Amino acid sequence: LIVPTKKRTEHTPVKDVRISYDTDWQKLHWKSFESAYRSSPYFEYYEDRLRAIVMNGKEDFLVDLNMKSFEFIRDILNLETEVMVCETYVEDLQRFFDVRNSDHLNPNPGHECKSYIQVFEGKLPFQQNLSCIDLICNEGPNSINLLT
Repeated sequence: LIVPTKKRTEHTPVKDVRISYDTDWQKLHWKSFESAYRSSPYFEYYEDRLRAIVMNGKEDFLVDLNMKSFEFIRDILNLETEVMVCETYVEDLQRFFDVRNSDHLNPNPGHECKSYIQVFEGKLPFQQNLSCIDLICNEGPNSINLLT
C-alpha cells in the first residue's frame, strides 16, 4: 500500500514530504486491510486503533502518519525504541543502516523468520517478512516472541 504524496524533489527531507488527499487512498487502504486480515485471530482486537490511523487521520506530513503507525506497532510489541527524524538530507549514511533505496528491509540477511499461521495458509506457503501488521493481526501479543 502506498500513501500518495504531493510533488517534491529528490532531496526533500522526509519531515517535509506532504500527503496528497486528491484520491480516496484511505478508503482503499482500509478495504485492503479488511480483505487481508478480517478473518485473522487478532484483527478485531486491534481494528479500532488501526482504523483510526488509516481512516480518521488527516496528517499533512507523511512522517506524522509514519510515526502514528510506528507508535501503534511499538505499543503492541512493548518496544522501548527511540525514533529520530532527520532534519536535513544526509548524503552519506555509512554509520547507519541506510534503507532509503531499499525495496525490502532486512537488517540480518540470511536470518530466517520464525513461521506463524497466516490467513491464507491453506492456499499459500508461509510468506516471511510480510509486515508487522500481518504478524500482529495473526499473533497478537505473541508477536514479540517471534521477533526475538
